Amino acid sequence: MIDQSLEPTDNPLMEGRFNFTLAHEIGHWQLHRTQICNPSDQQSLFDFDMEPTIVCRTSQSREPMEWQADCFAGYLLMPEDRIQRAWVEVYGSSEQYVAVEEIEKLKVQWGNERPTTEVARDMALLFNVSGQAMQIRLENLGLVLTRKPEPDLFSVSSF
Repeated sequence: MIDQSLEPTDNPLMEGRFNFTLAHEIGHWQLHRTQICNPSDQQSLFDFDMEPTIVCRTSQSREPMEWQADCFAGYLLMPEDRIQRAWVEVYGSSEQYVAVEEIEKLKVQWGNERPTTEVARDMALLFNVSGQAMQIRLENLGLVLTRKPEPDLFSVSSF
């Protein structure tokens, strides 16, 4: 079940979060249903009298099943090739965005443990997902850097 407060018809501003949550739960079904459901007592999909099985709990957010479902949702809703194309279309190149200063300012302003950059919020609108989901996907793809990159062999440096 998905929290009713995320229902887009009731709360249109939560549509991106709803979409990601729905894809996350589909990920659980695809990846984990054999681990969660015991065929002998498996609920019927249409048995509305039975209590729903709880698959995802906030306290278990770091368990492997949770990050696997998150990855599934990210890959489903934000495929790498589409992200790369949109990034070039919106920002004119495939250069990485170093977000160190922006993130520090956001942390001071909002105290958020994982702040969402403006580029992630903008890209999130294109894919109809939450800013936080897009931020994580962009970081994982190496398009948004949250730390200053280490100089490499080919970087210009002043000795």
